Amino acid sequence: MMKLAVLTLSILALAGVGAVPFGALPANGPAKQRDAVVLFVSGRLFCEDVLEQVRIELLRAGHDVLIAAPDTLIAVGMDRTIIRPDLRLADADPAAAHALVLVGGSGAIRHWTDSSLHRVCRSFVEAGRPVGSVGLANICLARAGLLEGRRATTFPDRGAIAELHRAGSRYRPRAVVVDGPVITGLDTKAAREFGRALVGLLERTGR
Repeated sequence: MMKLAVLTLSILALAGVGAVPFGALPANGPAKQRDAVVLFVSGRLFCEDVLEQVRIELLRAGHDVLIAAPDTLIAVGMDRTIIRPDLRLADADPAAAHALVLVGGSGAIRHWTDSSLHRVCRSFVEAGRPVGSVGLANICLARAGLLEGRRATTFPDRGAIAELHRAGSRYRPRAVVVDGPVITGLDTKAAREFGRALVGLLERTGR
């Protein structure tokens, strides 16, 4: 396994990805979704700070955490941290997992038109599971139709705010906004508060 990790890092270095410790945010082993919270990251350019802060708050509250991505090979963050996701997003199961959170970062933009991601998000809400997102990932929820008629926040960018309005959302310039089963976070600085609000939402829904 170590030889494989070193080889992977060598390939990434040649491709222009910085050499960082493999598994700096380690995967949790076999993906057992029962009672876990699934954190989705883009395969490239996810925000490490958001991922780690939300993950810490969930673990402190006693929740299991699984990291999902488009595939389970590797995911590379904005600061070039390399992680191994626990499961593919397509395998996220709302009948088992307690919640789904979309981690922000500039890589979230590539998922704004990701119909597969939109479908998974809707399936969680339809199953009565909380769904959340931070920063630019909030537009994924907007385009999935999950923010219509709901209050929400997003990264303070004119275009992102316009996306919320087009989706029929009531924009609120706050760090964290909870409306029903949907929770949105403003940006990286709001990650810890978002994590705590998510824990509170899970407690209120009996998770």
